[in-house]
Amino acid sequence: MPERINGGLALAAVGAVVLLVSLFLDWFSPSLTAWTVFELNDLVLAGLALLCLAVAAEITFRPGRGAIAGEGSILYAGIGALIIVVAALIQHPPAVLHRSPEVGAWLALVGAVMITAGGVLTRARISIVVALKPRPRDPMSTVRVAGRPEGAMPSDPPPMDEPEPPVSDQTETRPFPGGPGG
Repeated sequence: MPERINGGLALAAVGAVVLLVSLFLDWFSPSLTAWTVFELNDLVLAGLALLCLAVAAEITFRPGRGAIAGEGSILYAGIGALIIVVAALIQHPPAVLHRSPEVGAWLALVGAVMITAGGVLTRARISIVVALKPRPRDPMSTVRVAGRPEGAMPSDPPPMDEPEPPVSDQTETRPFPGGPGG
């Protein structure tokens, strides 16, 4: 029986992990993480990422039961995270004015976009079907060596009943000079 994987939930879950990881990386130079730069936004971003992970895990592993929040909450969590990250990139927090963004901020942007895109895909009900069936073995698939019968290896002597190569009408047979008959 094929298993259905909700593509939107998978994308949102990966985006949530990326967003969580980005909070521990450098957001602004020199070596300032989101935990040291923000006063409250770091906690909000972590909460939104954890909410997405919890909803995705509950819908995936416990379908049909009462969810923490509906699938629609992933879209709103992604939009909220996207607004916070874009606002931080456009207008830097007061602690890091005139400093350049680092990899953590850009990774957070990618994570927030992934969560938002996953929320849109979840609302659109796009799923990926993975069929876990063993592939049938082809009985005719054997190794063949050119010009040899099936199963003969190149080190084996050629069979005795092989036909001689065809003789062309254009060839002429002459005795070897200095040999018998010449």
